[in-house]
Amino acid sequence: MSYWRKEHIERIAAAIKLNEFVIFFGSGVSASNPLPVWPDMIQRFVDEWAKDGKKAPDEIASMKAFVDSNQLSGLEGLRKANQRIFDNTFTAIFSPNPDKYNSTKGGTNLLALGTFGFVTTNYDFCFQKSFREARPGAKLNPFQPSKANAAALSTLDGAVLYQIHGTAQRGSNSVVLTSSQYEDCYRDGSDVKEFLYEIFSKYLVVFVGFGFNDQYILRILERFGPLSRSTSRYTHLGILGAETDVPQSTLDIYESLWNTEIVTYKIERSRGGVLRHDKLNEALEELKALLDAEISGPISYAPCPSLTTSAP
Repeated sequence: MSYWRKEHIERIAAAIKLNEFVIFFGSGVSASNPLPVWPDMIQRFVDEWAKDGKKAPDEIASMKAFVDSNQLSGLEGLRKANQRIFDNTFTAIFSPNPDKYNSTKGGTNLLALGTFGFVTTNYDFCFQKSFREARPGAKLNPFQPSKANAAALSTLDGAVLYQIHGTAQRGSNSVVLTSSQYEDCYRDGSDVKEFLYEIFSKYLVVFVGFGFNDQYILRILERFGPLSRSTSRYTHLGILGAETDVPQSTLDIYESLWNTEIVTYKIERSRGGVLRHDKLNEALEELKALLDAEISGPISYAPCPSLTTSAP
């Protein structure tokens, strides 16, 4: 099957030529590593909390229902219930040792798409590893998201990666994981909020590796999508995964309310119940081939100049 229409390819190619193409990616890109995607990660926090002490079945069921209904508030509740278990679980999931991570096929495919700007809500090192291997001299963390840095992306000669929700090596208290951390990150006047306003207003944003139930991406689209309808020359694109067919009415909401046209791919489960994003890589490889044909020439990557940085 073909995931992309000709108008998608023409839109992305035009933005690439103007250095106005930004990829915003989620946990599906890291799925080839032994890392849980968002729903499985949340379940891991619940399971580890339930193991500690004698929890009654109804208490476990109640906590799971709470987390399922509101993921960020549920994670906040788990952290408050037992900070030690929460921190240990986070460290167990996101090892602070970057050498334990592999570069990913999804990351390699993203890096081939001809953009200089990458934004992610991920905390892990998988894409960082791909980034270092594919773009020697490119800029990684620590970069402080800001309006000025977002504006500078269109003038870069190289590539830059923004992990706007923090990086795992600094621990669970330094990333955006719970509801209170999210609200602090996106408060009025915050650097992240100003950064994303600029990104959505000036660039073509393509969302990759998120699911339809991912509360991070839903909240970001709700905040910034309507603004871009009146300020951006682009309709953004998203390639989002789902386990079942997505109704056209749902896709229409993304475009009409949030200025984002959606391409879907099928998420599958392994025999062990792990979510697999193999179809995402298939869609990215097709996109790369179509862009190569449209642009008719390789894009060279040079080290990018310094941007405003935050302390490591």
